[in-house]
Amino acid sequence: MAPMSSALAGCRAVFLALRLDEPPNVRHSFHASDPLGVFLTGPTSERFDSRKPCHPMAETPEIPESNDPFSRQVAITIAILAVVLAVIENKGDNAKTDAILKTSEAANRWGYYQSKSIKQNLHETELEILASLGPSAPSAGVLDPALTAAKERATAAARRYDSEKGDIKKEAERFEAEAATNGRINDRCDHAALALQIAVVICSVAILSRWRLFWYIGLGLGVAGSLIGLSAYLL
Repeated sequence: MAPMSSALAGCRAVFLALRLDEPPNVRHSFHASDPLGVFLTGPTSERFDSRKPCHPMAETPEIPESNDPFSRQVAITIAILAVVLAVIENKGDNAKTDAILKTSEAANRWGYYQSKSIKQNLHETELEILASLGPSAPSAGVLDPALTAAKERATAAARRYDSEKGDIKKEAERFEAEAATNGRINDRCDHAALALQIAVVICSVAILSRWRLFWYIGLGLGVAGSLIGLSAYLL
């Protein structure tokens, strides 16, 4: 204990020495219970103590729990409707995106079909020109071999383009049908989402007004919207 008492006495001497250089309106005081504690008093009459926290933490308010069974039932209903609404809206957004992509693909196929038609018409026009260059009658003379070969090439190209046009047309029509189906799915999901959103609002009003009638109406709209959304998956 002797070294500790010496250390405390030394600290006290240091504080007393520092006191000589301070203004007269600032005073240090020492207490036997806390030899190292310093209490400053000045014009503001404020007292500082290192043993006390500067900023005490405020108590966190407790979240009140609902003791009303009706409120809990309606809250669970709203949560379920919100989940179903999210699923249906996601389905509608995907269908809308697919409809846009399929429409673009169909437009590209129709453009390709048009280019094949133009090439086919060019070769058919070439055939007509070559036919006009030939003799008027078979007995008038022998056909030029080069002219005959040109006619055969033009005929083969025209038939090939006509065959390719048929395949391209089928693809374009298929993309158009898929785009139309996705459009119907998107419309069906929009109607279901509207019914579910109204159901959520009415159920919220049921909590505020505490009328079970609003809850029943919200349940009915929620079931209707869910069925409409389910039918979108069957298209």
